[in-house]
Amino acid sequence: FPSHDNGDYRAAIEKYTMPYVTHEMGQWCVYPNFEEIPKYKGVYKAKNFELFQEDLQDRGMGEQGHDFKMASGKLQILGYKTELEASFRTVGLGGFQLLSANDYSGQGTALVGFLDPFWDEKGYIDAKSFRRYCNSTVTLIRTDKFVYTNNETLKANVEISHFGKEDLKNATVLWTLKNTKGEIIAKGQFDKQNFVVGTLTKVGEISANVSAIQTASKLSLEVSIANTEYANDWDFWVYPQSLPTVSTEGIYVTDSLNAKAQEILQQPIVTGK
Repeated sequence: FPSHDNGDYRAAIEKYTMPYVTHEMGQWCVYPNFEEIPKYKGVYKAKNFELFQEDLQDRGMGEQGHDFKMASGKLQILGYKTELEASFRTVGLGGFQLLSANDYSGQGTALVGFLDPFWDEKGYIDAKSFRRYCNSTVTLIRTDKFVYTNNETLKANVEISHFGKEDLKNATVLWTLKNTKGEIIAKGQFDKQNFVVGTLTKVGEISANVSAIQTASKLSLEVSIANTEYANDWDFWVYPQSLPTVSTEGIYVTDSLNAKAQEILQQPIVTGK
């Protein structure tokens, strides 16, 4: 999720002749942030959070509250990033409105924010990172998939959504593909181009050879505009086309719990040096 990043909302808005603004986009929920409970010092108390925390403790997972928040928060951000970028890729869209950047407590528990009700960060996204894909100017890609084998060529089409104060003239768009060690797998740049205020502009296609990658790898593709703050990035995964042969000698392989499997499972485990 997502399996590709190629779409937009043009089909939904093209029949309208008036400005179209997306209402309460997203609403991606996140696990309660129990670290927020002590912040309620007035007449209001986070009793709902206290009940959720007690419920988690009753199930023997009380120490995992922070981990659940962080994991669901990263998924939440991926959901918002996907929808925001699709909006920026939509020509003619008048704008978008999130339910709220912070949790909405006006109707009980609505944990849809990447900030808490006090407008504080929850620990899994900061303002600088969020501005990479939600800003007056955003670098965007369209790609059919994020998972490749090393006999394929990684491809992505670059676009720039520009709604800044003035046109960007003679701007250079750069791209870099790196692995988790920061090593550059491929890089390039496009010819200088002008980006007019209020437009979505096609820049060109990225084509990266990943044949040198021989083990399963996570890569990061960054697209930026030189000499500006504007940059955005996406994760890709590359796997070897041919997997190593694994010996199954002494191993019983089955896709059902048949009599043979049950017999083996009942045997004592023998360990050796």
